[in-house]
Amino acid sequence: MAKVKTLCREVGTNQPLDALLARINPAVRGWCAYFRPGVSFASFSYLRNYDQSGAA
Repeated sequence: MAKVKTLCREVGTNQPLDALLARINPAVRGWCAYFRPGVSFASFSYLRNYDQSGAA
């Protein structure tokens, strides 16, 4: 989770959303492959809550 937070902070606030998504997408895809067997619900719930809190 810290990796996504770091990637969010590395992209400037005046950059388009596409720039942020291009940086986060590889990390999220890797997590999908790793957590697919069963832990994905908790992990992605955390990310969804982090995203909805407006932290990015």
